[in-house]
Amino acid sequence: MLLTLLLALAQDPPASEGIVVAKGDTKITLGAALRYRYETRDPSPAIEGAGSESFGLGRFRVHMDFSLNEQAKAFIQFQETVVPDGVPSSDTLHQAYGQLLQVANLADFQVGRFEMVYGGELLISRSDWSRTGSCFDGVRLSHHTDDYVVDLFVTQPVEGQAVPIGLDQSFMGVYGTLHREAIQVEGYVLARDDRSDGGMGTDDATLGGRFLWSQKEGIAVMVEAAIQTGDHGTDDAGGTLFTADVSTPTIKNLTAGLNVLYASGDGDAGDGDDDAFRPLYNTAHKFVGASDLFVVTNVLDVQPYATYKAANGWRFTGAVHLLTLADEDGALPDLRGGLIKAPGEDDLGIEVEALAWKTIFEEVDLHLGVSEYLAGDAVANGDDQLWGFIQLQFFI
Repeated sequence: MLLTLLLALAQDPPASEGIVVAKGDTKITLGAALRYRYETRDPSPAIEGAGSESFGLGRFRVHMDFSLNEQAKAFIQFQETVVPDGVPSSDTLHQAYGQLLQVANLADFQVGRFEMVYGGELLISRSDWSRTGSCFDGVRLSHHTDDYVVDLFVTQPVEGQAVPIGLDQSFMGVYGTLHREAIQVEGYVLARDDRSDGGMGTDDATLGGRFLWSQKEGIAVMVEAAIQTGDHGTDDAGGTLFTADVSTPTIKNLTAGLNVLYASGDGDAGDGDDDAFRPLYNTAHKFVGASDLFVVTNVLDVQPYATYKAANGWRFTGAVHLLTLADEDGALPDLRGGLIKAPGEDDLGIEVEALAWKTIFEEVDLHLGVSEYLAGDAVANGDDQLWGFIQLQFFI
């Protein structure tokens, strides 16, 4: 899949096969993952006069995978998260679902609490970089053949994971994928609704598609576009999203590419139309800078990048994000809070990042990185920010 190697490297390592604790008619597998990340930012937020910030984030997950027979499966996963400054740990049920495969030889049926990942995670993500990750309560049907897959789901994003606590939403959609050798085409209709908003919240649909084409060990191309319709409070929704990626191998184990991402903004808050693209359940971490300063709305990001796989198992990516506002009169796409928009300016700045990964002994994953954000004129009293992290994950 594309964004080719860049997004592939950005994933956490695949879960291990775990430990089989029961065999026979019912196979039970136990697995666990312990993750700790230490981050530092100077200054935080990226404004003049702000102080530096350093903190650690921990997460422990344990799961049991039940294979009842060839058609019936179940999975349960708990997690405990630890946040900085002595805030108490939070125990959470992250996943708990049952599956029936090929019901009436038509579709797989899944019910319960589960993660969802579609496309390149630009719209629907498991948000694994975050402390909690994202998950959904609901049902999903998946009809698949050798040539295509069609998923239909009706869910509720889990508060405290996919959405903030107190936000009661429903989320449903159809996502189809057609693949033919070097070509893959995807299309989707995704609807969400704030169910306790008194008519003042988000009630919109996102319609779009992706086209992917790649040569074996050669050039790869991805294009995606989406529009939004419906209501954003009392305004009519009308946001647009566009992204394109081209990459090609250069010298041995080195791939170079260019990614462009556009998410519209709204320059007139009083005209009755909300032209800003409102993100769904994505992870901005992979798209508009790894330091998580901005969100995928009212932003244009032109990103040249390169990836390298060393013979000793190290994997590296480097990228430069050239960031501007999609609409200079629209709101700042500020993810972390604390930034103030400068009137009449559209330059958000530049982020230069370098990330590295290595799997050690097949049970330990080391991930580290650094970025320098050079504040643009659109950030009032903006200051350059240095961000760095180191993350260890142990898993069985």
